[in-house]
Amino acid sequence: MPFSLAGNYYVVRNMAEGMMQTENHRKKRHSVLVVEDNREISKLIRRNLEDNGTQVVEAATGLECIRILNEARVDLILLDLGLPDFNGWGILSLLRLTEPLRHIPVIMVSVEPPA
Repeated sequence: MPFSLAGNYYVVRNMAEGMMQTENHRKKRHSVLVVEDNREISKLIRRNLEDNGTQVVEAATGLECIRILNEARVDLILLDLGLPDFNGWGILSLLRLTEPLRHIPVIMVSVEPPA
């Protein structure tokens, strides 16, 4: 079943782009960690961000998110609220307690299929 993100995704995309348009970030290629367990949604977000020159790293679970963040630096995290292993709020709490991860901007994302 296809998903329709319509206006909700447009808002998230513009927020992500706006956060990365600061003077300090204009010259480097931005990196975003997309933490989303739904492959269709993840592909849609990846395609839109890459079209704007953003490097995208994907994680499908909370554990994978933490593993990636221990290995690489990202400029922004798009974090799904409903992951199979952790609640998105729990991951956010963990990030906020961990240096240097606490300083990475996070946008919480939740997509529900149309009824």
